[in-house]
Amino acid sequence: MTLINIPSPVPLQRGLTGLATLAAAAVTACGTQPPPDPAKALDSYRSVAYAEYRAALAGARDLQTRVKTLVRSPSAEAMTQARRAWRRARAPYSRTEALRFGHWFVDEWVPRVNRWPIDPGFIDYTDDGEIEDGFTLVTTERLHVAGRTLDTRSVDRRLLLDIQALSMDPTQVPTGYHAIEFLLWGQHRDGSGAGQRPWTDYALDSSTCTSGPRAAPTRHCRRRGQWLLAMTELLVWELERMAAVWADKPGTYGYRLVHGDPELGLQRALIGLVTVSSDILADRRIETPLHSRRPEQAQDQFSNNTHASLLNTALGIEQFYYGRIDGKAAPVALADLARHADANLAGQIDRALATTRRRLTRVQRAGDAGQGFAQLIAPDNVEGSRLLADAMIALRVQSALLSRLGEALGLGPLDPSFASDNSTS
Repeated sequence: MTLINIPSPVPLQRGLTGLATLAAAAVTACGTQPPPDPAKALDSYRSVAYAEYRAALAGARDLQTRVKTLVRSPSAEAMTQARRAWRRARAPYSRTEALRFGHWFVDEWVPRVNRWPIDPGFIDYTDDGEIEDGFTLVTTERLHVAGRTLDTRSVDRRLLLDIQALSMDPTQVPTGYHAIEFLLWGQHRDGSGAGQRPWTDYALDSSTCTSGPRAAPTRHCRRRGQWLLAMTELLVWELERMAAVWADKPGTYGYRLVHGDPELGLQRALIGLVTVSSDILADRRIETPLHSRRPEQAQDQFSNNTHASLLNTALGIEQFYYGRIDGKAAPVALADLARHADANLAGQIDRALATTRRRLTRVQRAGDAGQGFAQLIAPDNVEGSRLLADAMIALRVQSALLSRLGEALGLGPLDPSFASDNSTS
């Protein structure tokens, strides 16, 4: 089964003058100084992708280790350590989201690891722990999906892939960060704060096993652990394959991006930065829940981690623009092409990115201080609304400026319409 499908690149709209505009701008601004090599800028971009997917993979492996401890030797401390590992693993993945939309196969793959929204009631109990036996994945041993009956007595990675492939409801897919998040935190009753799933949901003896506040058969706790183990194993497996796609090796997509048509490569890179800034962060993840005031529309709602993920996704945009890995910028990056093409515009982009970072850092600090996303969007929280609105405006400004950079480089309009539409946010 090919799980990361990379066909021949889909042609994008091409600029009339192409990168000749960049060369001409460099001569005008810098005399006879040649422009930075676009291939080197694209290699820096590829290097960031590879580094962040490798970091996400390392985080997922650590999470897998912590989950194994929780399932095999359940305790309050084991639950705490597994939750902390999830938060650590979530950060580098969030920084990779700037790759979306420009690279079609990333969007085909994203639902496998970041499907949202999900239906928690498909996986396990919600609210007060009351469930009908046979309804959730935790309790049933026969699952009916798309006219087929799957034997769920033995839970493994293959079973998860089968459910994912057969499900007709995109919210009923038990894979990825959010399914794992739900099994670690559970659903919070009033929609605010983090879930409070007790560690006893994984207890191995009949006197201790629970489903929330209710006593439960030991088989439910054991099956809950089996599903969680399979989910983390699949997440590691998916990230291993995606990281390999960006390696600097002949035959990989990352290698072809660097050594192929530079105009096409730059278009793809900028489309991601532009679209994730505006459509994903500003529109879907801030404006939509801010307008509705519905906490359940926020990603990372089970863990109350939305404020951190917003900042990390924005920091990823910065990293790809500056070619920055571990705080160190690459010698040649997209930012260097911008400075040679239009120094004034490049300065505006620098300031816009810094403003976005500053404003989302305030949102993160509010979350860390106890005002998570659900609290910030509460109807009576005027200051919270202002913090989010300021961040939303900054994201839209940086998106518009990055779009102008495409024109300055002679790439033509940056049109992400070729990207597949999916329900992940």
